[in-house]
Amino acid sequence: MGAAFAAAGTVPIVGVAHAQDKPKGNIPDKPYRIGHMTFFTGPGAVLGEPMFKGQQLAADEINAAGGLLGKRKIELLKADENAGTDANVKELRRLKLSENIDFFCGITSSGNTPALGPVAEELKLLTIFVDGCTDFLFDKAVPNPHYIFRITNMQSADGVTCALGIAQTWPKSRRIAHIHPDYSYGRNAFDHLKIVMKKLMPQAEVVSEGWPKLGTTDFSSHITKAIAAKPDLIVSSVWGG
Repeated sequence: MGAAFAAAGTVPIVGVAHAQDKPKGNIPDKPYRIGHMTFFTGPGAVLGEPMFKGQQLAADEINAAGGLLGKRKIELLKADENAGTDANVKELRRLKLSENIDFFCGITSSGNTPALGPVAEELKLLTIFVDGCTDFLFDKAVPNPHYIFRITNMQSADGVTCALGIAQTWPKSRRIAHIHPDYSYGRNAFDHLKIVMKKLMPQAEVVSEGWPKLGTTDFSSHITKAIAAKPDLIVSSVWGG
């Protein structure tokens, strides 16, 4: 049985369709259009560019094999998340209503998924968020989703697992300094970490907090402040800078 599974695992995904029954009904001739929004400019592009390249590689492989269901080629439309939340919402509407995309995906920032989620639901647009992991998306923004999904972890898990790591690796730490990006991701990661730390290491205290804006590239002042507090440990959730 194990050998059979191992052999099956070597079959490329695009080839699986050949082993399935022939699709019923008519397959549209027009391309399957996917709107991909992520950071293509700015510091966040360090995450956005690889995200898009992964999808591009998959689309190229599927298209080379004949396309979806052997007939529909995939077209990718790019949108830069660095435009800002309000502009991103307008762009999502444009992609659906003017470009007639069939599917929307991407998004890196937790500041954007809660704004885009309700719009995707309104447009009845199949959407998979790759990142943008804030708990707020499904807790409050879209508590009963029908068209949107997300494949990353919940943001609270980042703070919780960090606290677990501290308790297991540096259990004697007493003074902890923090540097986090000043928006929903950093704030929530900090809050969830503190909740768990109070239970696992009630003797530990926060001796410094630094809140650089998202996209900051010079952290000198925040690092100096943290070191001046003489911490045993510095915790940071900074990214894209």
